[in-house]
Amino acid sequence: GGVESMASAGVTYDLSPGEILAVVGESGSGKSVSALALTRLLPPEPACMITGSVQLQGRELVGLSETELTKVRGKQIAYIFQEPG
Repeated sequence: GGVESMASAGVTYDLSPGEILAVVGESGSGKSVSALALTRLLPPEPACMITGSVQLQGRELVGLSETELTKVRGKQIAYIFQEPG
């Protein structure tokens, strides 16, 4: 069997239109995992399991096809990598 680890739990962000969110914290606190989960850039199940809801302007992102999600990424939601390349 594999080892189960919870990288982040109980994370909630609620932003008003025009607001920008910057997530800061100690190394290993789950910042990157949370951001990658929001943008669905984590490896697929069973490696990673995302539960709950991610809504952007009232639209549910969990369950969107990759094609539909691509229309959202970079235009309405983005992840800036710490070490690009």
